[in-house]
Amino acid sequence: MNELAHLIHKEIRPNGAISFEQFMEHALYEPGLGYYETQREVGKKGDFFTSVSVGPLFGELLAFQFAQWLESIGRSVQLIEAGAHNGQLSCDVLNALEKWHPNIYRNVSVIIVEPSKQHQQWQAEVLMRHKGKVEWHCEIPKELCGIFFCNELLDAFPVQRLGWDANENSWFEWGVASEGERFVWRRMENLPMQFGCEEGLSDRYVTVQSTRREAFWMEVSNALSQGRIMAFDYGLESDAFFVPPRKNGTLRA
Repeated sequence: MNELAHLIHKEIRPNGAISFEQFMEHALYEPGLGYYETQREVGKKGDFFTSVSVGPLFGELLAFQFAQWLESIGRSVQLIEAGAHNGQLSCDVLNALEKWHPNIYRNVSVIIVEPSKQHQQWQAEVLMRHKGKVEWHCEIPKELCGIFFCNELLDAFPVQRLGWDANENSWFEWGVASEGERFVWRRMENLPMQFGCEEGLSDRYVTVQSTRREAFWMEVSNALSQGRIMAFDYGLESDAFFVPPRKNGTLRA
């Protein structure tokens, strides 16, 4: 059993189970052990590709749009990125601004919202040539002015795994328990909630929700006094989400 699995089993032991949200938090973000804490490489050398990992074009396109928006503000402004992984997207944006919009580049500063010390180190290395413009915050600052952006962050928040009980007409939460060295699903308490799309769902239909993602979005919106918020991610409308082919949910590992 590896160190991360041992840690999770230890947390499960007192109550017999933990929420899947807690399990996902450990699996992805446990300092020094979680997946995103140990997997620096993205692209051909990593487990997955992003728009950033295939080259600088994505960041360059954003830089041209950001420059247009920032000119309308007309004063010292901020670029704020969350979920920056190794910092390459912010670096591509800054490189493009420096080359094609030097006036904007001179007046802009970058804030990276990053609670992980490991990620901060990776980002500092990638952003070395722009180091005088970049600062790090573990949490979203209370006052922001400029452009807040993130790429493939929203679907990386830990989520609750929910099941539908057709007999009780109620959602319940799936937790994670231990069975020897294995992790197994365990049904937890019913939840007083409805999505408005429950009619016709099969018994034990599975879906997910993230209250953290909603809270994060509200926090950013409240902090930004002037500017724009831009988020890139994948998703589905509710009428394509709650359908029979997705009865086992959308989580992938």
